[in-house]
Amino acid sequence: MSDDNTYQLIKNLAEREKIEEGQVIELFISAIQEIYQQKETESKALRVIFDSKKKQFLAYQVYRIVEEVNDPNQEITAENELLQNKKTKTQDNCLLLPLDLKKIVNYEEILRQFRLSLQKSQQGKWYKEFLPLQGKIVEGIVREVHSHYCLVNLLGDKGIGYWSKDEWLTWETPKVGQQRRFLVKEVKEDSEYAITLARRDEEFLRKLLEIEIPEIKQKRVIVQDILRQPGVISKIIVRSKDPEIGPLGSCIGKGNNRSKNIQQEMERERIEFIEWKENQSELLANLFLPVNVLYVCKLLGKKELAVVINPEQKNSSLASEARAIQLIENYLKIKILIHTPEEIEKKSSITLWTSNKNDWPERNKNYSEKLQYEPR
Repeated sequence: MSDDNTYQLIKNLAEREKIEEGQVIELFISAIQEIYQQKETESKALRVIFDSKKKQFLAYQVYRIVEEVNDPNQEITAENELLQNKKTKTQDNCLLLPLDLKKIVNYEEILRQFRLSLQKSQQGKWYKEFLPLQGKIVEGIVREVHSHYCLVNLLGDKGIGYWSKDEWLTWETPKVGQQRRFLVKEVKEDSEYAITLARRDEEFLRKLLEIEIPEIKQKRVIVQDILRQPGVISKIIVRSKDPEIGPLGSCIGKGNNRSKNIQQEMERERIEFIEWKENQSELLANLFLPVNVLYVCKLLGKKELAVVINPEQKNSSLASEARAIQLIENYLKIKILIHTPEEIEKKSSITLWTSNKNDWPERNKNYSEKLQYEPR
């Protein structure tokens, strides 16, 4: 253990955590004593002090000076030969026997325990600082990366947040120094980590939309629903409360700037905005975008709906859209079949929606009496 390096660490931590240097020294000493007690099988007392002049930590085995010894691990008599050792000293009727700190504790173990102690000492401050921010988005920089979690410096080192691997948007390991926005999911006073962070949680996406799209925060544009597989795709269904505001234009922004900002923050998760329609078939067609739907049909005698698209899109696009289709089916509570125009002509069906409304009468004339259907 290098005394110069140790003291420099103390100074750096005191500056970074914005706490008194003396408090950091006390925590470091406490960490040394805790590690020693965990290792020492016999109940021997250890005292650690910091020499402010030499800028180094000193360790002593402590023995009480008594008339009769009952515990040889902690007591000696005045006649003990250790008292004649020039390296020893007495204080408060105790003998302090110098120890080599490097031999009794491991520096990495001390550092690990110290960080835990420092973290616990900061919990109260972080709890008060971040409790009002629970449920809101804050800026953070990845500080430490572990196999199942990251520690994140928040709001310019005002607190440290715990970011579980379960809340990573992708399974790629984050890197130290990466800057991200996080949802303050939960703040606890008595937890090992006071601040729990989220990015995979749907609430993170909803709050992000409010930040990037003022019309959503102002409730002039409403997020009707979100069809989502975290880390993969989100189809965000929006509608406008103001007839003068186009919901898609508001969400996408001039030059796609708003949607680009959201997409960048959501990493590889594909973000799509869908305009809400009361008619289920028209909404279904919108939900299939960017795949272009020609018709939505009801197959006679069957519960499924048929979505009709061009052959080239069926071959090239639908394999990559399988997850999106599953989300749509779950949302609308229907089973969807994919057909080309040639395939649907061979089946008995009625058109519920078409991209060209002039086609409706012709396509439905043979089946109008066979099916009574009212789109919800």
